[in-house]
Amino acid sequence: MPNGKVYGKDTNLIMSSGNLLSTDLSREFGAYGGKPVSEGDLFTRKLHYGRSEHLKGTTAVITTKGHANFHHWNYDCLPRLQMLREAGLLDQVDRFLIRHQGQRFQLESLARMGLPLDRIHALPEEDMLITSDVLLVPSLPSVLGTVSPWVTDFLAGLYDPDGAETSGYERIFLSRKKVTTRQIVNQAEFKALLEEHGIRELFPEDHSVAEMARIVVGARFVISAHGSGLSNLCFLKPGAVVVDILMPHHQDAYYWQITNIRGGRYIGFFGAGEHPDDDVDLVANKIDEDIHIDMEQMRTLLNRELKGG
Repeated sequence: MPNGKVYGKDTNLIMSSGNLLSTDLSREFGAYGGKPVSEGDLFTRKLHYGRSEHLKGTTAVITTKGHANFHHWNYDCLPRLQMLREAGLLDQVDRFLIRHQGQRFQLESLARMGLPLDRIHALPEEDMLITSDVLLVPSLPSVLGTVSPWVTDFLAGLYDPDGAETSGYERIFLSRKKVTTRQIVNQAEFKALLEEHGIRELFPEDHSVAEMARIVVGARFVISAHGSGLSNLCFLKPGAVVVDILMPHHQDAYYWQITNIRGGRYIGFFGAGEHPDDDVDLVANKIDEDIHIDMEQMRTLLNRELKGG
């Protein structure tokens, strides 16, 4: 895009030199499939752009909404960098607009992509307008709420779990104990039941992504409360079983999709509680509540799936 424009601290709104919004390259959170960008902050609250900066040469936009989240970083942002690499355009880029917080998983993936940090343009923690002589913007890899099969293949290849020795853990529980949301209320009973069935508790944040790849690729049974730890299912082997524990009014298809793409079998296990009215927007009202597990139902599930195996 000659003299293209990018706006927002999340580098999530893309415009032409004539201020035409590219809706297929821009993203806002807040509804199924993403909130229409015409309802975003730029159009509902902003009266002017604020700070602006012009960058000479060619600038590539990589990150968008959700860049600080493990799932969205891996499934929405990194694939755009891969698109440029596959198109043979990386060497034509003078700088990359990548919002990141220096988190371990972000730095690990950028290193594996072979992108030095000095090629990333520093972005302030505020909404601002950036223009460039040439703005290079890869497509978003999928509609928000969905996963493209090629992205799971790309991520699996990036960390190459098939080329390394597996952890040897065949039954794993990806714990959210170190996270403040979606905790399991009756956790002591639940963990005792897991131990009965030889299921090992793991904390994804204690491992590099490459280490998680080796753990998940060797697992035949994976269970977790719904969350970004399940993004590691891109490393799943065909035939593995995944149990996604959700609140009864939390219906999110991400990990059902990834499990099926990888040839696994997905089980959605709903915690105790009532389903809300059908007109409740489950995205606008993000589900971060703690989960109470019906232990008899869980015991029945584990006995059925792991009996004699």
